[in-house]
Amino acid sequence: MTIFCKDHAQGFSDQDVHWCTACNAYVLEAFNHKLTPAEHELLTKLSEEAAEVIHMVMKNFLYGLLEVNELNPGGPNNLQRLEKEIGDFSCIVGLLVEKGVLSPAEIALHSAEKRKTIGKWLRHNKIGTDGSLA
Repeated sequence: MTIFCKDHAQGFSDQDVHWCTACNAYVLEAFNHKLTPAEHELLTKLSEEAAEVIHMVMKNFLYGLLEVNELNPGGPNNLQRLEKEIGDFSCIVGLLVEKGVLSPAEIALHSAEKRKTIGKWLRHNKIGTDGSLA
């Protein structure tokens, strides 16, 4: 199998990591997907940030939104920490959009679609006919 540098169509033999002389950078084939090192790096960061959002959601479930870590009594509460992690996640999404990996139009489309369908899965929140949270 031959893989190519995404930007320069430079062919390489079947190995995991390759050097593109045109990019002056490594090109890797991670998990048999043809990702550039930049794409791989940002997707890795996205998964890390997603895990941190999940971690903070679980902290909120366990201890409540306004709980403050007893080891840092002057620090942020769990809601503020969740907002920070969502902001970090959003930052990486923005970088992936800027890099051209993700499409803001596709993200907006899927967000709108989700808003139309999420209501049937909610028991304690209602979505109005205009799509707003009622």
